Amino acid sequence: MSKERKQEKKHRNARPKLRYILSFLAFMFCFLFTLKIHDIKAASYAKVINVKLKDGQDATAEIQKALDEAAKAGTKKKQAMVKVPAGTYLLSKSLVIGSNTYLKLDKKTYMKKNPNSKDPVAHMLHAVRGNKGGYSDNTRITVDGGVWDTEFRQYNEKTSSSIFMFAHTNNLKILNVTLRNSFGTHLIELGGVKKVTIKNCTLYGYKAPSSDVEKEAIQFDNCHNDTILSYGEPFDDSPCTDVTVTNCEIYNYPRAVGSHTMVEGIYHKNIKIVNNNFHDIDDAAVYGYNYVNLTVKGNKMENVGAGIQVKTDSVAKNTIVSRNKGVKAMKVSGNNFKLKITDNVITLKKTLDQSGADSGSSIGIFIYGSEKYPMKNVTISSNKITCHSSGIYLRYVDDAAISDNTVTRFSGAAAADSTKFAEDAIKLLASSGAKITGNTVSCASAPFENGIAMRDGSKNAVVSSNTITGAGKGGIALYSSSSIKSGDSNTISDTGANGIVVGGDCSVSLTGGSITNAGGKGINVMESGNLTVSGMTISGSTGRGIDIAGKSKVSISGCTIMSGSANGIFVDGDTDTTITGCTIKNNKGNAIQLKVGKVKITNNVFKDNCLSEADGKAVAVFGGISGEISNNTFSNPLTKSELWVSADASLSPYVSTVKTAKAYGTTDAAGNYYN
Repeated sequence: MSKERKQEKKHRNARPKLRYILSFLAFMFCFLFTLKIHDIKAASYAKVINVKLKDGQDATAEIQKALDEAAKAGTKKKQAMVKVPAGTYLLSKSLVIGSNTYLKLDKKTYMKKNPNSKDPVAHMLHAVRGNKGGYSDNTRITVDGGVWDTEFRQYNEKTSSSIFMFAHTNNLKILNVTLRNSFGTHLIELGGVKKVTIKNCTLYGYKAPSSDVEKEAIQFDNCHNDTILSYGEPFDDSPCTDVTVTNCEIYNYPRAVGSHTMVEGIYHKNIKIVNNNFHDIDDAAVYGYNYVNLTVKGNKMENVGAGIQVKTDSVAKNTIVSRNKGVKAMKVSGNNFKLKITDNVITLKKTLDQSGADSGSSIGIFIYGSEKYPMKNVTISSNKITCHSSGIYLRYVDDAAISDNTVTRFSGAAAADSTKFAEDAIKLLASSGAKITGNTVSCASAPFENGIAMRDGSKNAVVSSNTITGAGKGGIALYSSSSIKSGDSNTISDTGANGIVVGGDCSVSLTGGSITNAGGKGINVMESGNLTVSGMTISGSTGRGIDIAGKSKVSISGCTIMSGSANGIFVDGDTDTTITGCTIKNNKGNAIQLKVGKVKITNNVFKDNCLSEADGKAVAVFGGISGEISNNTFSNPLTKSELWVSADASLSPYVSTVKTAKAYGTTDAAGNYYN
């Protein structure tokens, strides 16, 4: 064998050994690295306590002993961890968890109440009951994992007691838990807590002693008394602050998150409800009293009785309580509540609850202030709402921003005039200074009463770039001394009645936009209403394009009013009306009919009107009219009179009736040209 071949054979024999050595080194590296990581994790806790249990046993004593040991071992810098293995375990007493403790359960750990315990079990887990109050009795507590199931077992005839209860606690985390099957109460009950995160949890299952007991799966409460919050001593009215609920699923419950009582002058602050899935909720998904700086964002709410309700007042019994002695009221500067409700998808139950006009039932988003407790600074944006009643309803809420929402009514919903209260898609009651922009209201399946309605003195709104289709009565409607100070580019179509309704003592100022195929009048200005409109196109109205009633003040400029089935503009009843620079054409009735009032009609074009009137008058002026009709252009060949003026009318410059047959190519004393 040559020297070269011997050397090659030697190298071949060495290769398996080399591969073995390299594999061994790689294995040792991974092993040591994993060991190091384990050491790092272990080192991040003051102590790790592994609870040894047998499947099916009563584990109360063992787990409680470990929790007590952890509370002693944990420090401000490091929590002590209690680990509970997989299995099913019973509790014959409430577990009590102290500060600086991390309770870790396997995802296949099932905790249940012991049906054979000597005394009924109240809370399955609660914090140590202290005496400092505020947020100082407990700190740095984490509960992670496990399935906690009360199986609807009752603590007394009314309740099973909440599964988790924490009061006067700071820095609390509830992670990856499943809580289920409560009788008549909450799953998580919080009072006087600060810096709380509830994340990746699943909560469901509720029974009640009666149908009127409506509870939240997660409740935020005040430490007020034993009735409102048992285990909440000392009762110093501490609220909840800096709480986040995120990535949770809550279903088969009366309400998902919120409160059902309030302490007067005390407010929960900095609450975030983000990216959750709430479904099959009987009442409201989010229901809260006295929340400041609330964020509700990116949640999906499906088959819920109501979407989001936030209130500062209530007419319900036993809802509002006075502060405890010595507790000072908190202040909300300028009533600035800073509510942000954005990017939610809300689909309500298809059954309409008509329990009361201000109950909030069957409403997508309901922000409820009162004359005594008004609210300001509410943002409602980019939500998609499918509902039976109103989509968005604000009551005593000033300076709100309502933008880019989509509101749709269920197919087969009740007729707009057959329900107990007004089912407006977007409704404001006694709420001024709102900016309502870029919203889409669709009533193709079943009409809302109005697309956007301002009621009871809702003043100085800005209403722009909204698209409203198929409202039952009005696309935009104002009642009872309400007003729109400005707005532009709204698109309104296919309303059952009027495009825009300007009620008594109301005022509207709008620019641009369009009203198409109104089932009644394009714009209906009722008695003592005020309207300023420019650059708008009104076409295809079944009734009059613009109808102006008594004692109104109206300015119409640069508008196109066309293809209507009646008069273009109708004026009656001691009005003050200016019409200038408009084109009024192709209407079946008069271009303008003037009954009573003061008018100034200049520089308009009247063309091809009176399409269905054999004895038609393009512009008809009756005896109750005074003012000016000048510098207009008439071209209405199918009429008998281009301009008809009653002998009792008082116009300056003076003009008289102009017969169509003799009008062609003439100009009258007021500069009106007949083409």
